[in-house]
Amino acid sequence: MAKKKKVNTKKSIPDLIAGLTVALVNIPEGMGYALAAGVNPIYGLYTGLIAPVVGALSAGSIYVVITLTNETALTTAATLESIDGWTMKTVFTLSILTGIFILIFAKLKLGTLLRFVSESVMTGFITGAAILVILGQLPDFTGFESVVGENVVQETFYWLTHLGQIDLQTTLVGFFTLAVILLINKTKVRKFSLIFAMVFASIIVLILQWDIHLVGDIANIPRGLPTPVLPDLSQVSDLLFPAFSMAILAVAIGAGVAQNYPNPDGKTPDSNKDFTGIGAANVASGFFQGLPVTGSLSRTSINVSSGAKTRMAVVFSGIILAVLLLTIAPLAELIPETSLAALLIFVGYEAINQRRVKRGWKTHSSGRVAMVATLVLALLIPLQNAIFAGILIALALFIYEASIGGRVTQWTPLGRGKYKEEKVPKSYPSNKVTILTFYGTTFFAAIDKMVAQLPKLTKTKNAVVIINAKGRSVTDTLLAWFESYIKDIEKSGSRLMMTELDQTSYNRLKKTGMIKILGEENILMETDTIH
Repeated sequence: MAKKKKVNTKKSIPDLIAGLTVALVNIPEGMGYALAAGVNPIYGLYTGLIAPVVGALSAGSIYVVITLTNETALTTAATLESIDGWTMKTVFTLSILTGIFILIFAKLKLGTLLRFVSESVMTGFITGAAILVILGQLPDFTGFESVVGENVVQETFYWLTHLGQIDLQTTLVGFFTLAVILLINKTKVRKFSLIFAMVFASIIVLILQWDIHLVGDIANIPRGLPTPVLPDLSQVSDLLFPAFSMAILAVAIGAGVAQNYPNPDGKTPDSNKDFTGIGAANVASGFFQGLPVTGSLSRTSINVSSGAKTRMAVVFSGIILAVLLLTIAPLAELIPETSLAALLIFVGYEAINQRRVKRGWKTHSSGRVAMVATLVLALLIPLQNAIFAGILIALALFIYEASIGGRVTQWTPLGRGKYKEEKVPKSYPSNKVTILTFYGTTFFAAIDKMVAQLPKLTKTKNAVVIINAKGRSVTDTLLAWFESYIKDIEKSGSRLMMTELDQTSYNRLKKTGMIKILGEENILMETDTIH
């Protein structure tokens, strides 16, 4: 008779505790982010039920929690604002399309796409999104009945100029909620500060019998689990670009979160496998009435700090949340709306990584410009457009920096294989060897700057010019200049050579006929040592 496999309690118990913690945190955060997306809070709970489980079972990362986040919620809200007559099926279709795009990225192994989203752009985008969350909650936090404006910035200006409409009781409950969060965060049970704050605020309002807006006034939170739904195919064409934008955002944030938490073996998770997990989670989320998702930094951090050992911790969180939805879900209707606003204000503030912002500001001028520009754009235009605009700005700045950053130096032999790097001479010395090394890219305007630094050929006779080509890419711009430069060298009775030329560059020179012009004898191929 076969022996039963024993349960590994050393891992299952910590995973169960971590899963319980993540599930409890998913309740207030899921509801809050759903409100930020402009939909019923129940859909935030549904998202936290299905997506994390599917993501955990298919992603490369052991610890990442794939669920509704600040960034995907706000981008969803921005998308819905641009679509007339949207319904919840619009949201579910957006989730499914987002997942399909990400799965295509994974199939094509496009994990390298992350390199095109710079640190400065992501910092600006996340910071801008966090500020939007904070500003967007001010009306609910203070009991405003309505605000006027085409975007959050204009609505905030309206709020500031009509402070007389603030409801005192609502605002007091909001500040009470924030105070509870901040106080409990200083204790050993800080992981549950959001839960405690929601419970205490609800109790206070019931005791005082204050007439303020509750979640139940704006949404029905039924007991039960989500049923499968099909996408609205009639809206696919309208959602293609928003879904593609959401996919880029989701993989940039999600894979970035996963990279911060190595797997138990110490290895960094495979980006393409994480793409698969995020894509599958989005598809599953859409089919089970959920919103677009990505890796959550806050809940992944809670998962790890709570002692998770395997990916089952995230699976347990979904199972526990399902039990809670089947039993106590309607109690969420008693939560004051201002308390959820306070929660989002706190989470928004926590999402602003001040260290990253300071580093982006101090490191380099181009990074600073890209970060600030992306942040401002995130506040003024739809988020799904802001991240693309930020990427384009960063690329433009990179090209500009590359075009002005090229330089040429001379290597002077010191003997015994050593060289001294010096400024190039004003002109090539006759009857001597000059070794030149190029730094920077060989594209576009960069070539012109490098050429301007080269020594002159006036009165030069019988010189030997050696160009160290190690690490240099042969581009069409470089070839156009190179052909004319060879002729100028030969007119002075001198000789041009190239050393450390890699095989790819050699093939390009051969295909374009440059080998015949330069001469096979003037080329030394790349080796492990520098000639």
